[in-house]
Amino acid sequence: MICSAYYLIICTIVAFCCLKLCTAGNNETDRIALLEIKARIVDPFGVLSSWNDTQQFCDWYGITCGVRHQRVTSLDLQSSKLSGFVSPYIGNLSFLKDLQLQNNSFGGTLPPEIGRLRRLQHLLIFNNSIAGEIPRNISGCYGLIRLSAANNKLVGSIPDEMGTLPNLQHLSLPNNKLTGNLPSSLGNVSSLSVLSLANIDVVGNVPSSFGRLKNLTYLSLSENKLSGLVPSSIFNLSRLTFLDLGENRLEGSLPSDIGVTLPLLEDFLISQNWFSGVIPTSVSNLSHLRILQLTSNNLRGEVPPLKTLVNLTNFDVRNNSLGYGQTDDLNFVTSLGNATLLSIFSINDNNFGGNFPRIVCNFSALTFLVMGENKITGQVPDCIDNLQKLELFSIMMNHISGVIPQSVGKLQNLNTLNFFSNQFSGYIPFSVGNLTKLNFLNLDSNGFVGQIPVSIGNCTQLLGLDLSQNNLKGSIPSEILSLSSLSIVLYLFENHLTGPLGSEVGQLKTLTTLDISSNMLSGKIPTSLSACVELEVLSMEDNFFEGVIPDALKTLMSLQELNLSRNNLTGKIPTFLVSFPLIILDLSYNNFKGEVPIGEVFGNATGVSTVGNDMLCGGIPVLKLPKCPSEKTQMNRSNHRKSLILAMVFGFLGIIMLVTSASLGIFWYRKRSRKTATSDTVTRNSLSNLSYQNLLKATNGFSSENMLGSGTFGDVYKGILDPDETVVAIKVFKLEHHGSSKSFMAECGVLRNTRHRNLVKFGGLVASRGA
Repeated sequence: MICSAYYLIICTIVAFCCLKLCTAGNNETDRIALLEIKARIVDPFGVLSSWNDTQQFCDWYGITCGVRHQRVTSLDLQSSKLSGFVSPYIGNLSFLKDLQLQNNSFGGTLPPEIGRLRRLQHLLIFNNSIAGEIPRNISGCYGLIRLSAANNKLVGSIPDEMGTLPNLQHLSLPNNKLTGNLPSSLGNVSSLSVLSLANIDVVGNVPSSFGRLKNLTYLSLSENKLSGLVPSSIFNLSRLTFLDLGENRLEGSLPSDIGVTLPLLEDFLISQNWFSGVIPTSVSNLSHLRILQLTSNNLRGEVPPLKTLVNLTNFDVRNNSLGYGQTDDLNFVTSLGNATLLSIFSINDNNFGGNFPRIVCNFSALTFLVMGENKITGQVPDCIDNLQKLELFSIMMNHISGVIPQSVGKLQNLNTLNFFSNQFSGYIPFSVGNLTKLNFLNLDSNGFVGQIPVSIGNCTQLLGLDLSQNNLKGSIPSEILSLSSLSIVLYLFENHLTGPLGSEVGQLKTLTTLDISSNMLSGKIPTSLSACVELEVLSMEDNFFEGVIPDALKTLMSLQELNLSRNNLTGKIPTFLVSFPLIILDLSYNNFKGEVPIGEVFGNATGVSTVGNDMLCGGIPVLKLPKCPSEKTQMNRSNHRKSLILAMVFGFLGIIMLVTSASLGIFWYRKRSRKTATSDTVTRNSLSNLSYQNLLKATNGFSSENMLGSGTFGDVYKGILDPDETVVAIKVFKLEHHGSSKSFMAECGVLRNTRHRNLVKFGGLVASRGA
């Protein structure tokens, strides 16, 4: 008996020693595996510095070991700014239940050795850059409960083998590059409660087998290429709280009893599909509903009363065919009166009629109010200032009239105000300048009058401003041109604005589009525009701008469209325009002159227009401009022009001298007032009998001292006739000059018929010798 007892003790000791040795060996396996895993990891911040031999591996950062066997059960390195690759040695951690590598920058692929981890329950690798396919032997992870690999670069199809994971409750693979069809085998995983497969580029139909997932509470299949009808069984998953089928090609109508079969539904999203028919009235039974997003489908008819949807925060039915253009189309808005949590109300682009619903003022939690592109009438109520949280207010393209209430200026959180294309009138309220968080202000295509409020200059976060197509007058406020925040558009076209474009425009250094066309602006193009180096579109046509295109504008190297047509601009077309990436250049109907540059946009017949500039030459043939003269021809023309100008000047001076001389010569210096009619008769008779010798004597031989003037066709002399010292003017014609005879006859006719107190009557003609 004693021997037997000793034998039992020895056997026990041996067995215990064997167990310790075996456990030590397995522990060593985990230690080596961890060091190999560390070797593939890039750790810039030393998170894994504790992974060394100075302490037992169960005490290393991110490691949890089981109490009994001291084996690694959890590896948690989430959000540690690590990169590198997942080592195949991960498959040697055979006791591993929890692997968390999410929120890092791991690349590479998911090693197939991971399929050896039969005890693995949680595999969380989301928000990394892991590529490759999902290993098909993932089915070896029998205990897997949660697999989350969202936001990676996984490719290939979803393995059918996933349908064999009996304990899987959470499968999340969105935002990867997976392809193929959705595996119908997933319908066999009855334990699934969360199935998130959004934005993975899968195609085909929604498997009808998904209708067997009775424990499903969350189903997201959005942003794929799924098509066809949605299986009716999907709408019978009574535990669903979240259903997102948006951004696919799904079609058909919504079940009429959807509000009964999905009683727990909180979020219902089917945007951007091809659903048709009406919104079921049973939707009003979804008392838990928070998000109702039916955007961009083919839904029609009226929106049913939604009185019970008191938890609604997001109501979005944009881009459908809802409403009939009738006055009662917006009655459903009144039924939402108790939805005090409503944050987004969007009914844009439908057929809704009726007046602007005043009940909107009760939705004090609203951040987005979008009602554009309908047939809504009435006015914006003064109570709109109750919406203190409002960030976006868009009612564009309706028939809303009246004035903008001053109370709009109290919407301090507003960043977008879009009243484009309505029937507003009156002045733009000065209170708009109180909207200091405003990014976009669009009041285009209304009937606003008066001046642009200078208070808009207080909106220092403004990125885009559109006041075009109104009846605004006055100058462009310098406060607007000083808004350096403007970086997208400044539209002021088709108003009645006057005055120059201020030099402050140079402060719009990041602006990409400036359109001030079709106004009555004048003055020169400011050189300060050269500072607007981000400009891609500059439209100044149909104004009264004058002067040349400044050389300073050569800095606008981003310009793609330039329209300066229908102004009074002069000078040459700058050659620096050739270096711009212009697609459209319109310089028509100005006063430009000289040669049209060659190259780039000037070689594009559809991109350039120079019509209405009569002094231009050259360019491509399609412009139909005359050829520019050569340098020699231009010099000859220049000399000829100078000669012609000199001849005209001297000829004009000659005529002046001639007329002056004639006037002086025909004065009666003396005696005319003393002469009687009889003496006049005697004088005329004596003048008619003058000879050449008489004239020669009277002018002292036509001496230069007696010359009164000289012209192209003759000279005029002063003469004193004997015996009564009568003073006369004598003109001697140069008949050798071509045209002198015509000039002679013309002057005779003029003097014969002209009566003036400073002119004498025509006295007669005397032929010269040799005539």
